[in-house]
Amino acid sequence: MDDLAQLTLDGFLDRVAARTPAPGGGAVAAAAGASACALARMVVAYSASEKSPPDSRARALALAEQLGRADQCLRALVTEDGRVYSAMTAAGKAAKSDPAGEEPYARAVLAAAGVPLQMVAVLSNVLALLDDFRSEVNRHLLSDLAVVAAVAASSATAAACMVRVNLPQIADEAVRDRLAGECHETLGHASAAADRLQRFVTERLH
Repeated sequence: MDDLAQLTLDGFLDRVAARTPAPGGGAVAAAAGASACALARMVVAYSASEKSPPDSRARALALAEQLGRADQCLRALVTEDGRVYSAMTAAGKAAKSDPAGEEPYARAVLAAAGVPLQMVAVLSNVLALLDDFRSEVNRHLLSDLAVVAAVAASSATAAACMVRVNLPQIADEAVRDRLAGECHETLGHASAAADRLQRFVTERLH
């Protein structure tokens, strides 16, 4: 699959709308998450002025670097999600005609669940970082911070759906339970951080 992050916005949306299985929900979740990260980077950039105290500016610059890495990771996962889904589909067809294909299929399913699980983890970390930084956000960017919280949390929830849809295909019960628990816990952290950010913004704007 070609690099979907290199498409124009219209091009990406048209690819999603096409009658093809990929890009699908996972790609949309990753793209929305990347959008939230990009907006978060803008929020932090405006919160790191030269007039800021040195320690505050240093924290903002460090956060900007972390958000940049998260942003790039999610952009890459837009394409990766479609790739692992296509690989899982192909492996599933092969396994139906050849018992030797069962192990490759099991690995493909784990990869298909692992990519959206990575999205959840990245977004949870982004929200936690912003939660720690919230008191230093430029007041004029608080509404943007609220948008980041809402979109990042929704993207994490969407990615979790893509994890869960693959879990029944995992034969190993212990692995299945571990991934389900990790997804649930990580999503909980993301939701809690997003809620704190929303409450913070609401309190400051009213």
